[in-house]
Amino acid sequence: MAGVWSMAFVALPVAVVVCLFTPAANRWFRYGD
Repeated sequence: MAGVWSMAFVALPVAVVVCLFTPAANRWFRYGD
């Protein structure tokens, strides 16, 4: 069970950061809502 929690606390922020640095995300933040 500890492995699941550690994976969640490591993998989720990494996935979020990767998503934020994609070109689509850059376009979204650059041109606003």
